[in-house]
Amino acid sequence: MSTFLLACAFGFIQVVTPAATARAPEKAPLTVSVDWLVQHIDDANLIVIHTGDRAEYDTGHIPGALFLPLTDIATPFTSDPMFELLPPEQLQAAFDRLGMNNDSRIVVCFGKDVIQAAARVMFTLDYVGLGPQSSLLDGGLSAWRAAGKALTSVVRTPPRGKLTPKIQEGLVVDLEAVRSLLNKPGVTLVDARLPNFYRGESAGRASRAGHIPGAVNLPYTSLFDESLKIKGRAELEALFREAGVKPGARVVTYCHVGQTASLVYLVARYLGFETSLYDGSYTEWSSKQDLPVEKSNN
Repeated sequence: MSTFLLACAFGFIQVVTPAATARAPEKAPLTVSVDWLVQHIDDANLIVIHTGDRAEYDTGHIPGALFLPLTDIATPFTSDPMFELLPPEQLQAAFDRLGMNNDSRIVVCFGKDVIQAAARVMFTLDYVGLGPQSSLLDGGLSAWRAAGKALTSVVRTPPRGKLTPKIQEGLVVDLEAVRSLLNKPGVTLVDARLPNFYRGESAGRASRAGHIPGAVNLPYTSLFDESLKIKGRAELEALFREAGVKPGARVVTYCHVGQTASLVYLVARYLGFETSLYDGSYTEWSSKQDLPVEKSNN
C-alpha cells in the first residue's frame, strides 16, 4: 500500500489514494436501530454525533450525544465557495474536539427533518477514513423519542481526541473532473435534487435552470420513508435501476451545493457502487456560462 503523510499544525494527515490500495469493505452497517444504540450506548469507544438545530439539541438529546455544527466541517452556505469540505486540518480539529480517535465507533443522529445534514456528516467521516466504523441512527431523534427513550439537556465535554485523518482521495471530484466524465462510458452522473429542479422548472439558488448534461435524476427524498428511515436494500436497488444507474457503473452524485447528494452518495456506496461526490454541485456548474446545461420533461 502506498501512502504519504502530510504534516500540519495538528499532527499528521495520512492521504490514501485509491490507485494505491484497495478500499476495505465497510464493516459498520449504513444504519443502526434505536435498540442497537441502547445496547451500545455505554461502549467506551462510542461517539454519538447530533446534527441539526442547536436549540433542539439543547432542549433534549440522546444522553452523551455531542453537537456538531455543519460549519465545523463545511464552508457556510453564504460563502464562496458554498458549502464545500474544509481543509483536512480543520476537519481533524473539529473531530478532535468531539473526542474522536481512529478506533472510535460513530453513530450520527439527526434532529427534526434533517437527514441530509446527517448524511453530510457521514460523507465527511468517510472522507477522513472513518466511514467503515460510522452509521446513521435510523429515523434519527424522532425514532429515539418514538421508542420512549430518555433525553437529556446535559452537555458533556469529552477529552480531546487524537485523530489521524486518512484522506480518501477520489471521494470528492471537482468541476474539471466532472467535465472530463461527461458522456464517458461506465460513468453515471446522478442529480439528487427534486424533479422540478432537475427538469429546469425552477433554478433555485443556481444561476441557470436545468441539470448537467447526461445526468439522471434520483431525488434524495426517494431513499427514505415517511419516518425518515432508509428504505430496504431491494427497494434501493430498484430505485437506482429505475433511475438509469446500471450495475457496475461509477456513480458521481451532485445536488444544489453537495448536501442532499451526500445521502445518494451513502446509499450508492452501500449498494456497492464506486462513488464520488461533486462538491461544487450544480450551483458551481450553472455559474460557468461556458458549460452546457440541459432541461428535461421527464
